[in-house]
Amino acid sequence: YCTICQGFKTSQAYHCRKCGRCISKFDHHCPWMNTCIGHVNQTNFCWFLFYSILGCLHALLMISPCIYRVLFIPYSLLRTNEPRIYFTLTGLVSSILTLGFTIGVIIAVSRLIF
Repeated sequence: YCTICQGFKTSQAYHCRKCGRCISKFDHHCPWMNTCIGHVNQTNFCWFLFYSILGCLHALLMISPCIYRVLFIPYSLLRTNEPRIYFTLTGLVSSILTLGFTIGVIIAVSRLIF
């Protein structure tokens, strides 16, 4: 019996303070999905983690050629005098943030799974 909800609950249910309700097989309250992760939406949460990693890796793969060209290929080796994609300070900052975000998400998800 949950004294907060004033209702019966199973032995594996837990009352979430943030949601204000009892969740069956409560895992945790996810701020990214703004809901509690439990028996009902565990599969959706796993897909969310998978696509988060996939999205970060995709972003990293999209900026990798640009970073490689700027760092390792001088403009004289290219057949034109100017680069196809201008790599500015904004691009550098966003590339570093994307790399950091990708590594952070992979570490956070691996700590959740393993």
